[in-house]
Amino acid sequence: MLAESDCVNTKTVPHEVASIVAIETGRNARTAKMCMLILTHNCNLRCIYCYEKFKTSRKMTFRTALRCLNEQLDFVRESSKYTWLSVDLFGGEPLLNFDVIRLLVQWVRDNVKDVNVHFTISSNGTLLTDEIKVWLLANRDIVFYGVSYDGSKESQLRNRGMRNESAVDFSRKTWPSQAFRMTIPPDSIVNLSETILTALRQGFRIRAELAGGIYWPRECASLFLEECRKLKNAFLADQNLPITLLDRFFKGGEDADISGVVACGSGTRCTCYDVDGRTYACQMFTPLTVGEKSMPLSEVDLTQESAREDPTCVGCPIRHWCPTCYGMNYAIRGHTSLRDHGMCHMYLTQALVTAELQQQIRIREPLTRESAAILKFLLRICKKIERKLATI
Repeated sequence: MLAESDCVNTKTVPHEVASIVAIETGRNARTAKMCMLILTHNCNLRCIYCYEKFKTSRKMTFRTALRCLNEQLDFVRESSKYTWLSVDLFGGEPLLNFDVIRLLVQWVRDNVKDVNVHFTISSNGTLLTDEIKVWLLANRDIVFYGVSYDGSKESQLRNRGMRNESAVDFSRKTWPSQAFRMTIPPDSIVNLSETILTALRQGFRIRAELAGGIYWPRECASLFLEECRKLKNAFLADQNLPITLLDRFFKGGEDADISGVVACGSGTRCTCYDVDGRTYACQMFTPLTVGEKSMPLSEVDLTQESAREDPTCVGCPIRHWCPTCYGMNYAIRGHTSLRDHGMCHMYLTQALVTAELQQQIRIREPLTRESAAILKFLLRICKKIERKLATI
């Protein structure tokens, strides 16, 4: 287990759902139409880091869930782009509405023969009973059970008040390709490299990222730089280790943006249904997360540059590399384009070491005209990042 980890694993986001399912089933993640069904606003836990601030006892009925699912099935049937449907059963804690999950999966088995459908349950793992385990094993071909996990026993109790090691073990053994999403808060920077490497060497697949929507002290950057370089050296020394945290490689240009493409699929490849069947771009725009500020899907168009581009970021060397959650931007700062500039020093540091790692990997390969051009670019981007870091 992640015995020394103090890291937070948050709920799976839609594009990760499709990617994990694609690995498990051998399908192409890019051809998945994704939909999220928020089965309940309720949760048995009150985790200290949870972004869902407006929990209630509201639940989605089977009738509503079936209507939403049929809408998405018809969309896939009529689409020339999508070949299968990835359904994320979300909450709150979705196992609080397990009866609807059971009915929905059985309905698909009995009635859907022309569209490949795969379900993912995004759960905290604390309500997993022996009965549900038996059901999951019987349906593991079309149902994936994804568990969030905080790492050490101490972290689990501090952040959640309950532990879920049994669910993590069950999920890992039943779906060995799954990746546990590791969200890193400031107090986990100390020994971060050791934490991640221990997990990777124990066979965990990790998707590590910095926690957003919280305050990051400026002094974290220097320690983060040291920990990232330890990770870089470990990845270079052992090519069997899967790269994480430093795996968001540069594509070959400072402005390597693909206009109109939203990586997470929010509002484009993904449609989110709230408990009442209303549609949203993702869970971040729903009443569960933002209350009365909820914004329906019809009012969100992330293909527009004005919805994605923060004017303050123009000229930044990592403008299009920099991670951002448009939904989180809206929930915290009121507009999808407004990024968290309190994290600039952290993302610039992460980008710098990522570019350094990419350089070292390229140097080991045979030198060609193309690789020489990329190496020059990486040297140039490192210098620009260093200059930018010196100004903030």
